[in-house]
Amino acid sequence: MSGIKIHHLELFTQRCEIAVTLNGVPVANARPTDPHTDHFAPPVNPFLIGEGNVLEVSIAPAPLGDDEHTDWSEARVQAAVRVFDKGGIVVPGVGPLVTEVDFAPELAERIAQAREDDVELEVPQVFLHIFDNEGVSFAGELLDTEPFDDQDALLDYAIHIRDLFATRDVDGFLTEIGPKCEVWSVAYEEPADFFRDQIRTGLETEFLPAQPIVDFARDDVALRPIAGGRMWSLERDPGVPLIQTPLNAEE
Repeated sequence: MSGIKIHHLELFTQRCEIAVTLNGVPVANARPTDPHTDHFAPPVNPFLIGEGNVLEVSIAPAPLGDDEHTDWSEARVQAAVRVFDKGGIVVPGVGPLVTEVDFAPELAERIAQAREDDVELEVPQVFLHIFDNEGVSFAGELLDTEPFDDQDALLDYAIHIRDLFATRDVDGFLTEIGPKCEVWSVAYEEPADFFRDQIRTGLETEFLPAQPIVDFARDDVALRPIAGGRMWSLERDPGVPLIQTPLNAEE
């Protein structure tokens, strides 16, 4: 039996919009607008560095429509990192705890200070939480590697990826995503082919039949640095995936 522990970043949110990074890598976004608590817990093994992990949570009122937003005082965000045996069931609030934090008290202090100073609270409000973890670390990749800043090369690469999807070259794309599969293999103790096979199945049965959008040019590509420029997100408009499909009936 595998001895690796799977770390999950557990988030409980209410009535706010959040964007979460772990050691500079985006790991979660959510926009719960009703009073009920939303819970999600993505696995985060590939984004851990052992000592001094930095969890950054940006919180903003969530849009309700017609230029209305939820109120700052309604926002609730709690975070925790828990570990589970490989293949274990992730249950809210259950599992050995690595760290936990409730951002509501500090947000309340900031709200009170803004009222006292008679100023608007800046949007978003950013919170940091530092913690250590045992058993898995990608500090070499996320901290020690030299940043990459050749933006011309990045734009050329984005067009290369576009062309692979335009020609439906699944094997070519799997070659390009190979390094990521190798990282996942180390992070979760699964063969790299396990992840490649999952990606192939998803591309061939769902993504490619949905007709990915490839009619864009080099100038349409937006570049977003991640982990201090050690990784980059290749996007269309900022925040929009480089390769996406048209919206279906449910958008």
